[in-house]
Amino acid sequence: MNRKLINGLVILSSLLGYLEWGGGQTAMLGALEYDLLLGSLRKAENFFHPMIILPLIGQVLLLVTILMKKAPRILTFLGLACLSVIMIMLLLISVLDFNWKILASVAPFFGFAIWSLRLHLARD
Repeated sequence: MNRKLINGLVILSSLLGYLEWGGGQTAMLGALEYDLLLGSLRKAENFFHPMIILPLIGQVLLLVTILMKKAPRILTFLGLACLSVIMIMLLLISVLDFNWKILASVAPFFGFAIWSLRLHLARD
């Protein structure tokens, strides 16, 4: 399968991350990212937290690999590493809290990320 398509699926699946916190509040990472970039939370100081800036950098790097004609593998690896920071955190939370909704939301990301790594590590 095409490496660009898999990287696109990694980006899309990263937006499916599900969060729950006190008071019965929930959100998807895609909705939170929309609010940060275009919505009511649009303030410069919101972007300086590592759990916000690293995944955004990862998504941008993967988007660059999709747009480039022949992208170097290192961009995909760096993009996956940056995006994995928040997704591993969500995976850890889901396991420690026995929350199947969060676990189900991060499973597609890890599936596509592993698939992408296998495609990029395969000999051409």
